[in-house]
Formats: sequence, C-alpha cells, structure tokens
Amino acid sequence: MSGRARGRARGRARGADQTEPARRPGEGESKSMPAPTSSAPAPAPAGGPPGPSGRATYRGGAAVPRPGMGGGEGQVPADELAKMSIGTGDAGQVTQKRRPRYTDPETKPAWITDKRGTSGTALPVKTNYFRLESKPDWHLYQYHVDFNPPVDSKRLKIALLFHHEELLGKTKAFDGMVLFLPHKLQQNVTEVYSKKNFDDTQVRVTITLTNELPPTSPQCLQVFNIIFRRVLTMVDMQLIGRNYFNPKLAVQIPQHKLEVMPGFVTSILRYETQTLLCADISHKILRSDTVLDIMYEMYNRSAGDAFYENCIRKFVGSIVLTRYNNKTYRVDDFEWDLRPTSTFKLRKGEDISYVDYYKKNYSITINDLNQPLLVSRPKKKDIKVGRTEVLYLLPELCCLTGLSDEARADFSVMKDVAAHTRIAPQGRTQTLTDFINQINTNQAVKTEMGGWGLRFSQDLVQINARVAPPEKIMQRYDAVVSINICEIPDDRNDSYLSALRQQVQQDTQMALCILPTNRKDRYDAIKKFCCVDHPVPSQVVVGRTLSKKQMLMSVATKIAIQLNCKLGGEVWHLEIPLKNLMVIGIDSYHDSAKKGRSVGGVVASINPALTRYYSRCTFQHSMQELSDGLKVCMKGALEKYHEVNGALPERIIVFRDGVGDGQLQAVHEHEIPQMIDCFKKAGGTEYSPKVGVVVVKKRINTRFFASLNRGQLGNPPPGTIIDTEVTKPEWYDFFLVSQSVRQGTVTPTHYNVVWDTTGLKPDHMQRLTYKMCHLYYNWPGTIRVPAPCQYAHKLAFLVGQSIHRDPSPALADRLYFL
Repeated sequence: MSGRARGRARGRARGADQTEPARRPGEGESKSMPAPTSSAPAPAPAGGPPGPSGRATYRGGAAVPRPGMGGGEGQVPADELAKMSIGTGDAGQVTQKRRPRYTDPETKPAWITDKRGTSGTALPVKTNYFRLESKPDWHLYQYHVDFNPPVDSKRLKIALLFHHEELLGKTKAFDGMVLFLPHKLQQNVTEVYSKKNFDDTQVRVTITLTNELPPTSPQCLQVFNIIFRRVLTMVDMQLIGRNYFNPKLAVQIPQHKLEVMPGFVTSILRYETQTLLCADISHKILRSDTVLDIMYEMYNRSAGDAFYENCIRKFVGSIVLTRYNNKTYRVDDFEWDLRPTSTFKLRKGEDISYVDYYKKNYSITINDLNQPLLVSRPKKKDIKVGRTEVLYLLPELCCLTGLSDEARADFSVMKDVAAHTRIAPQGRTQTLTDFINQINTNQAVKTEMGGWGLRFSQDLVQINARVAPPEKIMQRYDAVVSINICEIPDDRNDSYLSALRQQVQQDTQMALCILPTNRKDRYDAIKKFCCVDHPVPSQVVVGRTLSKKQMLMSVATKIAIQLNCKLGGEVWHLEIPLKNLMVIGIDSYHDSAKKGRSVGGVVASINPALTRYYSRCTFQHSMQELSDGLKVCMKGALEKYHEVNGALPERIIVFRDGVGDGQLQAVHEHEIPQMIDCFKKAGGTEYSPKVGVVVVKKRINTRFFASLNRGQLGNPPPGTIIDTEVTKPEWYDFFLVSQSVRQGTVTPTHYNVVWDTTGLKPDHMQRLTYKMCHLYYNWPGTIRVPAPCQYAHKLAFLVGQSIHRDPSPALADRLYFL
C-alpha cells in the first residue's frame, strides 16, 4: 500500500467521530478517538530505539550496555575496541559458513593484448588517486586463531589474544577468527595461554599461519580499506551511511534550513600496475530542523485528518539521521499511539522508557513527551541474518537527509546548495592534497601506517591521456508542415482527451498540446492516449515556457528540433566509417505504479548513419531473466533494419547502462549469452553477427584534471580518453570525457567492453563511442553517454512514470519519447 493510501485509510478510520479535533504532534491522546489503523500489524514495542552501535550491528539495539555506552558494564580496554572487524563472517559463530569474497570478474577478451588506443593528441592529466607505497618485498601474514575451550564472545577473544602483545606486536587486526600481522611469527604454529579475568579459567590460544599474502591479493585490499577507515577516524571523520564526513566543518544554509556536511568517498583497489587510493569529495545534505519541527509546521498549515495523511506522504520512505549516533534509518511508518514515556524491554528483560533510555545512554533530555514515534522495519537482508526487531525513533532526535522533490524544483535552493557542493577542479585538487597532507602528518596515523609498513604518496597520480579529433557535424533542412489548431473550453483532462479524439485522424502526423500548468496527471493522460490508445507522436508544452519573450527563439528552436525528431527527421549526422553496423542502447527504470517491476528500454539504430532508431520496451519483474522480453525487441529491431537496408547487420554493438560492479558477473555469465541467443533466433539459424557488449557506468568517483594557463587546473576538453594506469588489468575498459562542463568538475564515463567478437581495435571502439555521444538530438552538443543509451533511458522513464503499458508498435520507428 502506498503512503498516500495508508493516509487515506487512517483518515477513514478516524472519520467515525467528526467532532473530535485532530491530534497535534505533541498533544495527548484523546480517549474518544479510535486508534488509527496501521499499514501493517504494529509489533510489540520490544525493539526499542536504535542502540549506540547502530542498525548495522544490532537491529533494535536496546541491548545490554556495551562498551562505549554510558554506564556500560564489562568494558574492555579502549585500544582493543579500536580494532575494527575484518575478514568475513561473524566471529561469534565459529561454525558459520563464510560468504565468498567478491572479486571483479575477468571480462577482458582473450585476443586483447593491449587495450590502449593511439589516435588523438596527447594530454597530461592528473587524477584523484594517490599511490599506496610499501617495501618491494612487503607481505601480509594471515593466521587462524583457535580457542580451547571454545569462546563465543568476540570481545573476550580479542582480550584473550591481545594479552600477548609482546609476541604479536602493537600492530595487528583480528576479527575473532582471522589474525593479520605485518610480520611473521617465529613458528608456523604458536600456542599461548590466557586466563579469563572473571573465573580464572585457562584458555589455550593456537595461532596457525595460513597464508602469506602479496599486496595484490583481494584479502590485502580488504585489510587496506579497513586500515584506512581506522585512519579516517583518527583525523576526526565520522562514518555516516557508507562514507566519512566531518561534522565540525558543516556549513549552515539558514534561509532554507539546510546543512551541508563535507566528507570523502574513498576506496583502495588494485589497478593496472599498482595499488591506488581513490578519494573524492562528497557532501551530506541535512535538514537543520528536526522531524518534529516539520510536523508542527505541517499541523499549523493543515489540521485535521489531512495532517496524518500529509505526514505519511512526507516522511514514509525518507531517510533520517539521528545525530546522537550519526546513523541513518528509513522511515516505514508512524506509531501514533506510542509516546516517549512508553516502555520497551532491554535484552536482559527489564523495562525502560524511551525518555530514561536516552537520558541514561546519551545524556539527552526529551522535551516533548507526547510526540508519536517513527517506525523503521528491518530490510530483507536484515531478516536473513536474524535481525527482525523493529526500531522506534523519536522525531525530536531525527533530521531528514537529502533534498526533497520540492527543494530540487526550487531554483533558489539548488543555487545556494551548489555554491557549497559544486567545486571547480582547482579547489577540488587543493582539498584532496590538504586531505592527504593531514593524513600523512598526523602522528597517530603515522604510527598506525608505519606499523603496517605503508604510506600514501603526497601527490596526485599523473596520467598521459589523449584527446580524440573533433567530429565533423553535417546538417540538412527540408520540411513541409500543415497545422490544424483546436481550442478547448477548460483545462480538465477529459476536455483534452475529447479534443484529441476528435482531431487525431489516421493521417495525423503530430499532436501538439499547450497546457496552462505542469500537472502530472494531465500529462500522463495525454501521453497514454497518444502512445497507446491512438498512436501518434505528441509534444506537450507548458504555456509559461512560451511567455518568456527574451528566450522565445531558443525555446521555439528546441521545440522544433523535438518535433522534427518525432516526425522521423534527422537533425544532424556524423561520418560513420563502419558499414552494416547496428548500435543498441539498453537502460532500465523502476515502474512507479507497480512495486517490483522495472521497465527496460531498448533502442536500436536502423540506418547506416546511426541517426534513425527502432525502440521497444520490456517489462521485467524481480528475479526474471532479461531475455524474456528482449527476444521480441531484438526480433523487431532486426526486421526493421532488414526492411530499411535490405540485409541484416554484420556487427552489433550493445551499450548496456544501469549495471553496477556487483551485477557485472551476472551480465557477463547470464545476460550476454541470452542476448547472443536472441540475435541468432531473431535473425535465423544461419545468422551469426559479430557482437560487442559495452557496460556504461556513470556513477563513478574518478575525476581528471588538465593543466591550463599558468599552472591552473581545469576540466579536460570533450573527447579526452584515459585507458591506462587507473583502469583494471582484468577488464577491457577506458574512461571518456565526452561532455563540456562550465561549472564544477566534469565526471567522466567509464566503459567496460565485457564481450567483443567485432574485431574492432581499441581505437575504433573508443572513437565510435565518442561519435555516439554526438547524436542525441535533445541537446545541442555532446552528452555523457552514447545517444542510444540516453534514448533508452528516456523511453523507460516515459513508460515507467506516465504510461505504465507497452507503447504501440506503430510508433517504434520514431523518437516519440523525447
């Protein structure tokens, strides 16, 4: 049930007694008001508030006080608590089967011996990477640790093992089973004895050497990242979500009640010839007021049942941060009947109220004792590992994270936020250099890193890039248009649909609708009519767009280009030397109308110039193979290509967008064989085209900086290609800066050729990719991704947001979705 539907259900439940006013966020419960109906059975308040370790460690967290909690018992020394969990599995369950460690699949084609291109102009660039330096013969030593009699508590294991610091040394990492040391012990099997402090039981600790790891091993990379996370805490960074931020440097934007907290996204990975630290600037955007403050504002604007519905719509599904432990939680519901004075059970069994809990553990005094509680339910992955408790959060202690849709639509808000988040290349490199200087000069960090025999280089990595030659754009103009204008009496949806039914005939080429406001339901109704019920290309324009006289020519030109594309025209084209080539773009978008269903957009070129396209979409449910709907799309595209060219394509290159690194193996092992099988079945048993599949990745943290006049750093020019140093040895990949950026730092696009039987040289693959970035007709320049990918995204977005059904095949050879 959606948030809005839950709100309506609550409104109906309260509608039995209209004389009783709605309860404000801090008002006491009215005895005559029936209890609101929850969207799911309200669990007993046993989970309690989140504990100090946060959601990631203990769902429900209201546990026996642990080290780090105020007034906790059984504390172990602070340096032992500083040891971060490494390895895999839960150390407390010795017999638990460990999950396999994720490694990048090797997708580099066997025939590729050198993936570097040669064409273009050389350009030295810097990148946001630092070298991780170590001695030439550096190794990491891995030991397995056994306890006899067995010990279940991870904290106790750490205390028993670290009692022998004279043997192990000060630098070590232990997760309860696996011990990592920067040096080798004298014996491969070492036995020592420790005593439990509380009962004097003697425990035999057996330390067995299991592996000598070179710096390139996946286990080493995992340890490097854990060491670096420990280093970040030493320089006053705090973990919020997945990244580290510095709350002390937060910037307030009081006019919008926002706060921007700077931080860094970091990862240490193995690249072509060396291990590198990638560091990029990140920002966490928070509301400076609390959820309770916002609820009071909403109540003052709309009391009554609308208040409850508005709260559900506003907060359910949002992410909140609790500042007392810097953890983030998803709001799943409200519990209107619980109050801070309500009680829950600790793990020991005693009852405690939320007021007393926060006072005891965090020294926080709760001011509003009548506020309802927020509900955060466990996710599927939490339930799988046994975390089934429901968390209850106090709105007074929560603040919203991110920007709402209303804020994103407000130009003033975005402008003020961008002033702090959009950083130019010179400022970005200076911040990164200061960051690594802070790390290398901090005494605690020097001791930690020196103990492991590691250090970071002082300078950003410099790379030799290439700039592809500029492309020659060719255009031609010819058009014949006849127009029939129809005015409607009002702006009701039915009036627009009725006019369309009367005016749209079989020979109608285009329907242009000018609307007074940008209402989504009206737009959806028009698009559904024109794309499904009576297929005809359509263009929707908001009236105020045409009212700005100083921009009228620019707006009219853009609308004319869109009309031309939707009528099947080609606005411009490039020289494509490859013949008998089809380029396909695939992207997906989650359907807003049905949970668990996504829309896959498939767009394929059908002419030699790669300027005309055939498009279809496929609906895919969770756990469903892509090939189910892909066969229909590929068959239709190949038939249309044959109709236009008289032959089937000899080469097919697929640009696959929307694939994360964790999904790469599934694409390589499952999706690509299905895709090739689709081509063969759609083209006939004798048809066997040469196929290339390129995974397109936009959300990356890599940045490049080019030297400008007087030593200043700026964005690399469009066409900059990087295929060395920061690429992966097991991949056939490259970075491309295809777009021009005037503000902030440009983000390159990463391309990974995961399948290639085309026989194209790396130069040809890179140049073709750059050419395709010129052919998106909705922007007068180059874009971040190849045009078929962007067209596929536009198609999937239109269907997933507005139509929710398969568009008519009669429109498949037009760019009707622009």
